[in-house]
Amino acid sequence: MNRRARPTLGYRVVAALVLLGERLLRWRIDAEGLEHVPDGGAVMTWNHTGHLDVVVTAVPLHRWTGRWPRFLALRDLWDRPVLANVLRLVDCIPVERSSAAGGEALTHAVDALEDGDLVMVAPEGTISRSFELLPFHTGAARMAQQAGVPLVPTASWGSHRVATTGRSISWRSIWRLPVTVRVGDPIHVGPDDDPAAATDVLRRRTQELLDEVARGGMGVVYRARSAAGREVALKLLLQHGSHELDLLQRFAREVQALRSLDHPAILRVLDQGVDGGRPFLVTDLLRGDTL
Repeated sequence: MNRRARPTLGYRVVAALVLLGERLLRWRIDAEGLEHVPDGGAVMTWNHTGHLDVVVTAVPLHRWTGRWPRFLALRDLWDRPVLANVLRLVDCIPVERSSAAGGEALTHAVDALEDGDLVMVAPEGTISRSFELLPFHTGAARMAQQAGVPLVPTASWGSHRVATTGRSISWRSIWRLPVTVRVGDPIHVGPDDDPAAATDVLRRRTQELLDEVARGGMGVVYRARSAAGREVALKLLLQHGSHELDLLQRFAREVQALRSLDHPAILRVLDQGVDGGRPFLVTDLLRGDTL
């Protein structure tokens, strides 16, 4: 039985305002993999690159399942009066920084999971200034293990353009904000499994979701590593049936154009070819926001 099948009035008011804001600002949230979210309790994890990560993940989650999750957040956030009121309204579970004091949060989270709630937690514990994954804490795996529920990794990219640590809010970026959200296969942590090993699997799965750094009309771009250990960008052409010939011609023109240019501001072509019937292109990896 799920005691929170219907959230509190305060939670519903906050949720309605979030959905209204998302529609008025015309956010473009591209979410895939939501079919992996189970009907019952589950620990949902997300990568932490900005202050809106949890919002852009929870919105498509609600649209797909009709459910609003519980959240874990650092107790320090309750020191901010306005934010503290919002956190109380959405029944957020406070987490102390010290491991000794964190047991109470774990107990509350396990109770919620056993009641069938979705509980969202950021295993990194803080925002990554580099936007790369930080080391993961084992709390999410321990929650899933104790409650006997799956651990579901998610990854998002894009919300950091608006608000992240160490930067001013970008009000220009908030309009028509493009965000990508991916949900991975559930991870089952057995009663005899090592939470640290399960956390390693969780981090690896999250990284795999992040490696799909961009999706366009022609292909998918992945962050990859060459045989020499160098990070590169790998572009694979998507299969589009009857439009395949046209895309192949466009792809060939793109490769030809890149090879004909030599400038420090233009990505170098490192390799090209066909693998498994799909043309690919390898270039230097350019770090930064997507367009």
